Amino acid sequence: MKYFFTAILLLTFLTTTFSQKTKIKQTIRGTVTDAIDGLPLEGATVYLLPSNIPFGTITDDDGDFRFDSIPVGRYQLKITYVGYKTMLLSEVLLESGKEAVKYIELEKGTASLNEVLVVAGRPKLNTLSVQTITPEQTQRFAATFYDPARLATSFAGVVSQNDGANNLVVRGNSPTTTTWWLEGAEIVNPNHTANAGTFSDRIMPSGGGVNIMSTQLLGDSYFFKGNYPTQYGNGLGGILDMRLRPGNNETHEYTAQIGLIGIDFAAEGPFNKDYEGSYLVNYRYSTLGLLSQLGVPLGDEEISFQDLSFNITLPTENSGTFTMFGMGGRSKNTFEAQRDKELWEFQKDRQDIYFTSQMGAIGGTYNLPFADKAIWKSTFVISTMEANREAFQLDSNYTRTPINKDVRQETKASLSTMVQVRFDEKLQLKTGLIGTQYIQDVRAADYLREDSLTIIMDGLRKNWLFRPYANLEYRPTNQLQFNLGIAYAYYMANRTGSPEPLFSINYDFKKNQSLSFSYRLQSQLQSPTVYFGTQIPSNSFFPGEVNAFGYNQNLDMSKAHHLGLAYQTNLLNQLNINAEAYYQHLFDIPIIDHPNSTFSVINLLDEIIQDTLVNAGTGRNYGVEFTVQKFMDEGYYLLLTSTLFESKYTAADGIERDSRFNGNYGMVLSGGKEFQWQTAKGKEKIFGINLKLTYLGGFRATAINELESSNNQTTIFNENQPFSKQYPNYFKTDLRLYLKKNHENYTTTLAVDIQNLTNQQNVAFDYFDTEKQEVIRKYQLGIIPILVYRVEF
Repeated sequence: MKYFFTAILLLTFLTTTFSQKTKIKQTIRGTVTDAIDGLPLEGATVYLLPSNIPFGTITDDDGDFRFDSIPVGRYQLKITYVGYKTMLLSEVLLESGKEAVKYIELEKGTASLNEVLVVAGRPKLNTLSVQTITPEQTQRFAATFYDPARLATSFAGVVSQNDGANNLVVRGNSPTTTTWWLEGAEIVNPNHTANAGTFSDRIMPSGGGVNIMSTQLLGDSYFFKGNYPTQYGNGLGGILDMRLRPGNNETHEYTAQIGLIGIDFAAEGPFNKDYEGSYLVNYRYSTLGLLSQLGVPLGDEEISFQDLSFNITLPTENSGTFTMFGMGGRSKNTFEAQRDKELWEFQKDRQDIYFTSQMGAIGGTYNLPFADKAIWKSTFVISTMEANREAFQLDSNYTRTPINKDVRQETKASLSTMVQVRFDEKLQLKTGLIGTQYIQDVRAADYLREDSLTIIMDGLRKNWLFRPYANLEYRPTNQLQFNLGIAYAYYMANRTGSPEPLFSINYDFKKNQSLSFSYRLQSQLQSPTVYFGTQIPSNSFFPGEVNAFGYNQNLDMSKAHHLGLAYQTNLLNQLNINAEAYYQHLFDIPIIDHPNSTFSVINLLDEIIQDTLVNAGTGRNYGVEFTVQKFMDEGYYLLLTSTLFESKYTAADGIERDSRFNGNYGMVLSGGKEFQWQTAKGKEKIFGINLKLTYLGGFRATAINELESSNNQTTIFNENQPFSKQYPNYFKTDLRLYLKKNHENYTTTLAVDIQNLTNQQNVAFDYFDTEKQEVIRKYQLGIIPILVYRVEF
């Protein structure tokens, strides 16, 4: 340990010794627009901080600004404009290999208002429960796998269900209540290996091993964990809206990355020098089997994936801006039993399991400003996924017998169109319609023997969910803001609907201090594992009858009243402090209509429901969240979050109990320090240390009836005492180290990301093992070192 601190002192010395002016320079540029109508703001003043430039620069008639020949390093941009709030954009990283291009939206206000310290623009119709995720943060924070969903676990109230996947538990809600969006439209599960980190090893409707969309394409994305704006719906937990960045429209730039999990290559640039359109494309090929060969425990599975994503920006002179984007990926994981029965210790050791999946999405956006005070925005996305899983059991002669099989296909065609109008300085209206077609074709079966099986899920359905909405924002004074919204969700499959009102108020009552209150009624469709669960004896996986659908197709949507109260302040223009209390009352939750039943969909993870359900259950999630955040400035950053919460549910027996995900408390500390110096040859170097400490209360579990499990040779739970035990507290330390070198025309980064640095054994789940004939405890991932080398040029 003493050598570690010696290294820190040496780097600090180098930081102060070699502080002369760097010779390596690059460009910072961007565009400033109005947040409502998207029109460029000519004459806005943009200051570069810290900088030797005394007065900054002024945006031209296209809203563009530019700083050429700027020494590489970290900066802030301060933007002022008469009649608008001042913005301070933090965490602007300038490297020699890439220009820093920023797109900045200013909100109406007066010059007397305080600066709004932000990392990036955030949705304008919501003041609570939203976090902005930047691609630079995803590449800097520890333990992200370059996945924005994993970065979200640093936020208050957000917990990973399992280290092996990006399934998110948001404020005590099941990961099945988290939905994925792309450019403002709902899409299918955009993740590789959707069976990762589950008890049954079957397919999850949301989440997976890693996101298919590469961080090379992502812009500033939004993560909602509560009262999301009116234009979002179909989610009771979290919503992750991934936004894409345009490619560089002036210079061709490239990124190549190679590591223990595979390779990436990205390219971007203009189509020609006389047109502002651009392209951005990335290909990634990954073989996690490399880690297994190095002895890293990944569940003894061979895992591989590849994906391709792109974004094309096509602005016009007078007809708005078009974009075209797409993503596609394939993944597989294979577990094959060793053909030596002496090595079979656990029941999985005598199984062959094959999982494959593929996902794709293609779409576009169109933005058209009009009437100098309004904008029309539309997004259309078609996304589809297919996953197949098949498992076999080996006998002592190595003869295979099928155990179970899953085939799932899901397609979503989503159209979102919206008009945003500013009537005057105080009144703004946003109104629109989202229509999403869901095409679901699912089947799952458990085998008694090769020619005798039970279909446990069966469904084929095509239908639409429509959500018209309107939101009115009113600012009677510069310090007071009201939002009043209404939406109506209507599902045509079973003619069920739900009104979704929203009300929020924000009051800036003192310098750098504000209070916010928000109420929202939310609703969400059920998972396919709920709609299509069934029990059909059959001798074929595809029986002749095609109308043998599940029991629960007529279920209504699950709903929740969600209230939030928050206090926000900024100390010394350094620390952003947020305290938020929330209360979520869930109702119309599907449960089994039996007076002794303890089942509720609230606790659903990867289970397939084979009972008839009714919308009669309830639940409660409530708690307090604290966040202290300092963005990267003066060489370091800090994000400290803590949560105290309860997550309860009530089933048909009328008893309120702890839910599966009631961990009660959690604390996460993420932070880092950068040391920058210049070599004798004029190269700029940055060494970064990033640490993440996570301490959480354990999830709940239902005790296993060992005698019944032994008699039935499968895991049988004591359902009369659901989630009555709590797993041990969860603790994990993640470390990321990187060394950046800025050369004359390119930047290199060597990084090592060590997840679970102390190799802590955190509980995943318990099950009855038919080989051991006893209850076995499985643990989450141990220490995983990931080495990455990156070149930007």
